[in-house]
Amino acid sequence: FASRIYSGSFFFFYYLYLFPAPVLLFGYLFKQGLEIKKIKYLVWILFFPIIFFHLKYTTVFQQGWREISDLRKVSEVISKNIKTGESFNIATIQKDLDRWDRNAVDYRYFVETLGGKRALDWYPQDYKNAEFLFVVDETKTSNPLNSPIMEILEFGPKQILGKWETDKGVVIYKLGK
Repeated sequence: FASRIYSGSFFFFYYLYLFPAPVLLFGYLFKQGLEIKKIKYLVWILFFPIIFFHLKYTTVFQQGWREISDLRKVSEVISKNIKTGESFNIATIQKDLDRWDRNAVDYRYFVETLGGKRALDWYPQDYKNAEFLFVVDETKTSNPLNSPIMEILEFGPKQILGKWETDKGVVIYKLGK
């Protein structure tokens, strides 16, 4: 019913508050089952396949192409190549098109916290007002000067001032007007 009232797009993170519900429900049922002597052993027998299934199919142990250490490396490159007081902004050409974050928020966070440099906000006028634009190209296939993404179009780059590549193939461009 509520989804019919709201006509906008739904994003994955809108449902994050529901994630504890299955854990709490199964925990409660497990506790109640252990208190009943007749089904105590049955509860333990059901518990182990659930744990096995979880460990076999969970993504927690898989190494992804994009980890916190990668975000830190990219942010370190950006922080080292911008002087204090210079206005800059950050844009991302994303590898995963279904990723819900936009405006290079993850890179912005590490540039500010680890590098002590603050990028301008992510409104179109902030991209116009920036002296430099750092483009993090996760696809490694595009020419940032001709990219159709809003951030680059608003900035209006004329030249590539610098180019760096990380171990995993992420290319960082420093663009100037």
